[in-house]
Amino acid sequence: MNAEKVLAAPLPDDVGRSVIAPAFALQEHPSIDNGRLETFAHLFDQQLLDNQLEANFVAVSRDDSRLRSSLAELLQIPETELPKRLKEIGQELAFYFAVNPQLYQQFAEALRSKKAHSTLLPTESLPESSKPNNLEQTRQILLSQGVSEVLKTKLE
Repeated sequence: MNAEKVLAAPLPDDVGRSVIAPAFALQEHPSIDNGRLETFAHLFDQQLLDNQLEANFVAVSRDDSRLRSSLAELLQIPETELPKRLKEIGQELAFYFAVNPQLYQQFAEALRSKKAHSTLLPTESLPESSKPNNLEQTRQILLSQGVSEVLKTKLE
């Protein structure tokens, strides 16, 4: 790099224009690092997308109900308590999903199996032996990670 050339270059014309602070710009987007449902929706976005063909165009919608029910089942709580619990332990739980590929895959598989269960007709059911036990396995992997006491009490 030629330092003389850089210093001799004219400044841009829009120097007097105000610049938006980065923190203000971030407020336009939903927070995905707060440990709430948006965090998990971001982490498991691929598993939550449903592609539906409608009149030669693909409509993509995310099914957060599977995510909510899976997280509630993992934490062994009613779905109505999920927002409160995620405030307490959501960031830690998301951290473990983000850093442990086996744990991530286990929960992703639970989401996929919930989707498969939801596509069954009311008269159909899976045999007990073929029903996946991914959430219980996810819980066991988490407990073996040395999670905090707070998260541990939520999982047991």
